Amino acid sequence: MRKPPYSIIYKSFDACDLLAETASQVFDSVRNELTERGEWTESRSRIADRLARETAMYESEYASVELQGAVKSGPNGGDVFSMEWSALEKRRNQILKLEEALKLTVQKQAEGKKESPKPTAADSYLQRA
Repeated sequence: MRKPPYSIIYKSFDACDLLAETASQVFDSVRNELTERGEWTESRSRIADRLARETAMYESEYASVELQGAVKSGPNGGDVFSMEWSALEKRRNQILKLEEALKLTVQKQAEGKKESPKPTAADSYLQRA
C-alpha cells in the first residue's frame, strides 16, 4: 500500500497542513520501523494508516482540550465532566491499541528467575496428608 494522500484527506479541516504533515510523519516512521524488522505487510500498512490518522487528530485536539481540563463549569454553575476530554482519552486508548497491534510499544522485560519459597512448618504438615 502506498502512503495515503493526507493533504487531500484533510483538505476540509481548518489545520489541514498540520494534520497532513503529522499523519505523513507518523506513517513514514511506522513504515520505516516495520520495514527494518521485515514486518511490513499490506494489512499492517492499513493499521499504520489508521494509527497516523488517529495520531494526527489527537495531536491537533490535545492542546485545546488540555487547557480546558477534565472538569468544566456546567450551565447551572456546578462542575461537569468534559466530553471533549473523554473523546480525547478514547482516541489515546485507540492509538495505544493500534501501536500494540503493530508491536510498537515497549514490552516489559521478563523478570529474572523467581526463587521458590522457603518451606515452612505448614508445608510439611500439609504434605503428610
